[in-house]
Amino acid sequence: LESVWPALEGFRTVKDVLLYFADNLEQFTYGGASIILLQHDDGVSLFYEARRVTLKGRPLQDSLVQVIELCMVSVCYELRHMLGAQWEPRYVQFRHSPPTDTSPLKAILGSSLYFNQDANSIFLDNKDYHYILKKNNDGKDIPDRTSSVEIYPASVVPFPLRVTRTILKLINLDECHLVRVAEELSTRPRTL
Repeated sequence: LESVWPALEGFRTVKDVLLYFADNLEQFTYGGASIILLQHDDGVSLFYEARRVTLKGRPLQDSLVQVIELCMVSVCYELRHMLGAQWEPRYVQFRHSPPTDTSPLKAILGSSLYFNQDANSIFLDNKDYHYILKKNNDGKDIPDRTSSVEIYPASVVPFPLRVTRTILKLINLDECHLVRVAEELSTRPRTL
């Protein structure tokens, strides 16, 4: 993930950074990962999933727990750079069981950790999500760059990963069924 953050310099808000990050993470990571942002009334959830990498048909790792925890810690670390050293997410969810000692995770992610959940996610309050990162020399806000950011086209993201992202998004909206997934991907159910 270290190669992702320098590309995010110059964005106006945390929202701009996370949108770009979610849309382009696959371009920066080997083996692939998926980030989905889901807006709620009081904030946003950043969902993260990793894919098992194989080499000659064999998985390179026995478990994705370390990969997932590392990504969540890296994201929180970078958000702390943007939002201040004392910042913590409102809560963090993990799909896996809790480790024997959760103190290292709590030291970085905060005390609101939940394990055995249906998703891996970090929740940010609206004030953190819309936090303005930079101002011009005259103190005025930098214009929103979201519309001018070059986002990789969906065709660059492998189709299986697009399906995975869509399923995760729709599960969390309680709308996950074949026809709805096909609609989101602009394809026919039979094609899926």
